[in-house]
Amino acid sequence: MTCHSSFSNNVVSKEIVLRAEQETERLASLISASVTFGDIILLYGDFGSGKTTFARAFIRKILGDPSLIVPSPSYLLMNEYQIIREVQGEVEKFRVYHFDLWRIESCESLPPLDLQTILQRGVCLIEWPSAIEKLLPYEKLVLCFSFFDEKRKVKLSMFGSKWRHLQDDISSF
Repeated sequence: MTCHSSFSNNVVSKEIVLRAEQETERLASLISASVTFGDIILLYGDFGSGKTTFARAFIRKILGDPSLIVPSPSYLLMNEYQIIREVQGEVEKFRVYHFDLWRIESCESLPPLDLQTILQRGVCLIEWPSAIEKLLPYEKLVLCFSFFDEKRKVKLSMFGSKWRHLQDDISSF
């Protein structure tokens, strides 16, 4: 796995050691609280490094259902969730699209998707995104999960001003 293979250096990054699954879930919860239309979160890492744990916790938190069964979209490629939440007194409706592209080798082998419409309708959470990196806009949050002793480590890279607020939010890790 090559993390950030085609990304520029104009980015704010932070590494966090996740000592337990609960810390991965807490990070997902923190990030899910601030997402909205058009946000893109890319999840890199080897098998078992924490990508799916993060994605499931993110979806459970944003839907407000901690016991929700969140299936992996590995064979379907994408699962879609309708979100209705209140933000500063106003109801906000959007979708979360959870992709798992581990079987996709290039954007040419991707089944027909109207990616631009999907990006405008909601939040994209993409595991194994290498095949479609070049189709995505610059502003995104990239999480690179790796093994670190008996723990996990995640490198967060914030592309664009939209994500800069996370610097303060994640300082508690």
